[in-house]
Amino acid sequence: MPVPAAAEARTGFGARLLAPLYLSVTLNPVNSAILATALTDIGASLGVGLAAASTLVAALYLVSAVAQPFLGRLAERYGARRVLLAGHLLVLAGAAVAMAAPSLPWLLAARCLIGAGTSAAYPCAMAIVRARADERGGEVPRGVLGGLAMCNQLAVALGLAFGGVLVGAGGWRWTFAVNLPLAALAIVTTLLYVPATRGGPVRGRTALGALDPLGVLLFTVAVTSGFLVLHAFPAPSPYALAVCAASSVALVAWELRAAAPFVDVRALAATPALLWTHLRNALTYVTVYSVLYGFGAWLGSRGGYPPGTAGLLLLPISLGGAAASALAGRMRAPRLPLVLCGAATTAGAALLALVSPGGGVALPLAVAALFGLAMGLGAVGNQQTLYQQSPPAETASSAGLLRTSMYLGATVSSALIAVVLGPAPTGASLRDLALIMLVLGAALTALPFADRHLRPGPR
Repeated sequence: MPVPAAAEARTGFGARLLAPLYLSVTLNPVNSAILATALTDIGASLGVGLAAASTLVAALYLVSAVAQPFLGRLAERYGARRVLLAGHLLVLAGAAVAMAAPSLPWLLAARCLIGAGTSAAYPCAMAIVRARADERGGEVPRGVLGGLAMCNQLAVALGLAFGGVLVGAGGWRWTFAVNLPLAALAIVTTLLYVPATRGGPVRGRTALGALDPLGVLLFTVAVTSGFLVLHAFPAPSPYALAVCAASSVALVAWELRAAAPFVDVRALAATPALLWTHLRNALTYVTVYSVLYGFGAWLGSRGGYPPGTAGLLLLPISLGGAAASALAGRMRAPRLPLVLCGAATTAGAALLALVSPGGGVALPLAVAALFGLAMGLGAVGNQQTLYQQSPPAETASSAGLLRTSMYLGATVSSALIAVVLGPAPTGASLRDLALIMLVLGAALTALPFADRHLRPGPR
């Protein structure tokens, strides 16, 4: 959140700098949320059905998982402001293509453009925040990093709330058209208020070598095949499994000898704190997305709630996440929000085990609120620790990898739901899911104590 005006001159973090950054980071989650409300209409309009239209969601997740660390690397090489503006231009292009898309392949291409463009925002925002703090010779004020996470959660809530309104008022194409004014405003405010940042030195022998194209390719293949394996669980293709395993091994082998590795395997091995952070982040989103989609499916099928009511019962996940992000951003020690994240997950899982059909709305609302608190607390706590632990020159790419771990957690949750809940969720399978969430909640509570590298955050 922007610091008070009296402190802006002293800290350098005021509304003029933060508003365009916060607006930029909302574009990715708001697109995900709005699209979820339009899939049925898209399938009917293009004559492809809901299942085919749902590939638009998978496309955004996959493109974002790969693009965020890559665009973070570009930001470190060419300057974060320049890459951020280029990302917004991609969003404008993707929205324009979507507005006129005559078929699903065209819409998928537009969705990939939007996914790539919006992926620039978070790593670039983290790099710009780091550059401003280094320029002023101080730390980032408490609340600034929390504001990035809070905007992410609020964007989801607003997207879910207004997506249906847009579809009802003008059709599904309006859900893509909303990107035009938002991206244009982000471009104007970025040009006006975000200072130019210089790229870092070239670590490779050439400019292309500094981007490690082979490492990027192997990473893309490994992530894509991994997503395919998880989405097909519990019966993944043996070919996808083989490709995932081979590309992962090849990625590690290449990055160990690359002059400028895209994924610095040596640095990760030498900095176990970063590995703990990515693990905690992935586990947090395994639990949140398992409840969002698994519990959501149960509410609509076995819980006896109409689809509209089931959606409203899950709204506290995003609202609670926004509130928790604002609160956690004010906490000095990142260990506290991380421990509270685990505690909220454990409490939410215990209540989830008690939910039954026709049991009213109080218990489902409490479950959603607790997992929303867990999401917000975990997002801010892990973001703070990543900021502390990553080398300053690699803040953008590290932030991108943090988002990759989030998408990995979301994808693991889909495999977990497929195995535990199956095609027809029951009360018994929901309790099985709750038991797994209890175990993960206990792990999330214990992990911060196992990480000796956690220290107080910004003042």
